[in-house]
Amino acid sequence: MRGLTFVKDYKHNEKLRRSFNELATLIFDLNFEAWYTKGFWNNRYIPYSYAEGDKIVANVSVNLLAFVINNEKKERYKSVR
Repeated sequence: MRGLTFVKDYKHNEKLRRSFNELATLIFDLNFEAWYTKGFWNNRYIPYSYAEGDKIVANVSVNLLAFVINNEKKERYKSVR
């Protein structure tokens, strides 16, 4: 067993993205690949994961959203890169 590595925002890493999708499919019956290939996986969706080699074994993701309160747009984040 190799050690775990913390990885984030790896949408363009094909091996990690594929493994992320395998985990998401196993746990939630969701797959983000079509979302990625259509350009919807942008800098506002950020996975924070642990990988063992090229295999994602744990994940939590952040989705940066804007919302409206009393007709005023609210954004409480800075662009993450």
